[in-house]
Amino acid sequence: MDVALRVWFERIPDFEVSDTDGVTWAGGQVRGPRILPMRFPSA
Repeated sequence: MDVALRVWFERIPDFEVSDTDGVTWAGGQVRGPRILPMRFPSA
């Protein structure tokens, strides 16, 4: 995960969550966002 996030921030430094109410989370042993609406302003 560390490598994936480092590469993401290098390649896509400009992004934001476009709808905070639209974020859904996965539970259980593997936790994290299941749905994460994003916007890429510089694209």
